[in-house]
Amino acid sequence: MQVKHIQIILFFLIEVVFTQTDKNYKVPHSFPHELIQNTANNYNLIKYGDIAPYFNLNYPLTITYNSHMSFINGHNNIDNYGIMSSSRGLNLFNSFSFNYQNKWLFLRIEPFQIVNKDFHLKTDTNLVGESYQYLNHHSNHKIKKNGFRQSGLFLTFFGVSLGYSNFNQWWGPSYHNSINISSNPNGMNTFMIGTIKDKKINNFLSFGIKTIVSPYKSIEKTDLFLSALSFKLILDINPKIILGFNRTYYSGNLSNLSSITSFKQNWTGADAYKLLFEPLFGQNKKEKEYTTPGTPGFDPWDELLSGYINIEFPKEKINIYLEIASDDNRANFNDLRAHWDHTLGYILGLNKIYKRNQRIVIFNAEYLSLLPSNTFNPNFYRGGPNSPVYYTKDIYDYSSFEGKLIGAHSGTSSDDFMMMFGLGNSKSMTYVSFSKERHGVKTARNHEYKNELSITHDKYYKINHKVFIKYEYEKIYNYGFSDSVISDSKFIWFGYSYLFH
Repeated sequence: MQVKHIQIILFFLIEVVFTQTDKNYKVPHSFPHELIQNTANNYNLIKYGDIAPYFNLNYPLTITYNSHMSFINGHNNIDNYGIMSSSRGLNLFNSFSFNYQNKWLFLRIEPFQIVNKDFHLKTDTNLVGESYQYLNHHSNHKIKKNGFRQSGLFLTFFGVSLGYSNFNQWWGPSYHNSINISSNPNGMNTFMIGTIKDKKINNFLSFGIKTIVSPYKSIEKTDLFLSALSFKLILDINPKIILGFNRTYYSGNLSNLSSITSFKQNWTGADAYKLLFEPLFGQNKKEKEYTTPGTPGFDPWDELLSGYINIEFPKEKINIYLEIASDDNRANFNDLRAHWDHTLGYILGLNKIYKRNQRIVIFNAEYLSLLPSNTFNPNFYRGGPNSPVYYTKDIYDYSSFEGKLIGAHSGTSSDDFMMMFGLGNSKSMTYVSFSKERHGVKTARNHEYKNELSITHDKYYKINHKVFIKYEYEKIYNYGFSDSVISDSKFIWFGYSYLFH
């Protein structure tokens, strides 16, 4: 079976087809890498850096063939690739994507097949435990072998789009981590209403808004819902500024819902959608049926709220972005004022493009912190300095889907620093990145340290052909949160895509 798939790969690698080149068609990289690719091809730092998926096809009809072959020796080290997880040993991936669009319709269908042995390194679940079992190098989720990925239908009327898809999502301005929703898990079946393209108010001001509901089942087969709202305001001035916020909810038809709240019906997707427009402070919603009686608006849901700013200096081709988030719902304004830094997480990043004589140089640096706050108001104290925050509720499988974290891939009580350099031109780019992650910094006795080196080379070869090779080396200290245990992982990935249009 594996020999047959390798023959298919070789057949397409030597085929030459005489049609027009298009550098903007997508291959199954992680979404952060797709952002970097489009930055290199368009020299526009924040054109795509807000909400995914984005739609940038240059032709009404395109068909793309993708064939990948990868090999891992060690623990799984794939982050932000959705369905394209790889187990230890040889992995083969093949897909065809069909894309059609006009001014009111967008359709994408991509059947895929994965061939591998479904083998993962086992870790001590007593040591890993809770949300850390869903870190990609510990998760023992079963890889989906075939089906449809990145597929969906969107209809647009008067600038408002309605759609249903299993696209991976990426919410926020960052390139390496997303606190709210990332492309790390498998694509979730999602209903969407909002704007695909930003709506202009005048020559200097535009906006975008998006709402989604994703129904799914927990490990215990409870009906759960991920609902989210994103809004951004774009000021097309010098410098260009994007201001935005994201609001995310995990809710569900919990078995004890009627006993802990006044809500007596089954919880539905429509109920989950309405949460997006509820008041910000708990005391303003204490009369809602889904809150616990006798409390200042406590509810069983898991809410995450973030705001961000993204600034681009067009002449210097530099952009700086900052996202600040909290997973704590404040009771009132006094609570917010006293505990403004409680459960505060953030992402800070910088991008720079340099272009001369067709040569392109890209630099990106980003830091994520999901560590508990260190400062507390002694007059209005609550919480502890080592309490876990972000992705901590077991009823929602610690904000995971099919064994993989929906938010930042570094997980609860973590931080992550990444630097990336890119060099090349419009036909060929090489990227080198280095990242350092810490997991369970304030909640684990022996928190993990992860160092990763990644080298990727993208090449547009001949006509309508794209090939890439990616190598990653990863080393984790205190692996499995066990003192002095070290795990190494080496990963090599070959990919090929061919565009018909």
